[in-house]
Amino acid sequence: MNIDEIIKKKIEVETSKLQIHLVVVIALAGGVYSLFDKLHFNIINQIIFSVGFIFLITFAIIVLRNYITIINLFKKLDKGGKNNV
Repeated sequence: MNIDEIIKKKIEVETSKLQIHLVVVIALAGGVYSLFDKLHFNIINQIIFSVGFIFLITFAIIVLRNYITIINLFKKLDKGGKNNV
């Protein structure tokens, strides 16, 4: 395998991870929003909302990191894979 093929495989893996994380972020956003509407009902909703919001921010950062990684891998691929992988 040459370096270009390795970079292409890494791009495929990162893209798959990005898709999974995006689905998680979308699902968490819906759940957190529905809890946001019911915050005033009881303390359990507030606790679950807080935990869900922390997970939402965490996964949003992970999605951003995966996206930046994919962009950097495409840049390496455009350069011909001359940089170390």
